[in-house]
Amino acid sequence: MNNQLIPMPQLGAAMALTQLLRENEHLPLLDWTVTVQGELSGQIANEYVDMRAVIGKYAERLGGQPHESRYPHHDGTPMYTATLATTWRDVTVLVTVVGRASLVRPAVPR
Repeated sequence: MNNQLIPMPQLGAAMALTQLLRENEHLPLLDWTVTVQGELSGQIANEYVDMRAVIGKYAERLGGQPHESRYPHHDGTPMYTATLATTWRDVTVLVTVVGRASLVRPAVPR
């Protein structure tokens, strides 16, 4: 599905999202946005979410390598953002997961 050939880029991205969800019912739920450029953005921000499981399942299905950044939470404890930027069925997909547990570091005790 090439977004360049679809007169309304959002339509191609919406169709790709429908296919992704229909074909992969086991994937963790995300809040999805379709941009006017025809890109998909899925995100979840929950300080207690298991980032490894969420981003890992999307990376396994969509391909790509997740990247992580660290920042301080308002209470001073570290928070982490994991992002996966990839292309799936000719549509740019960005998955962002925010939580207290790092992808590579041990989880911060509560």
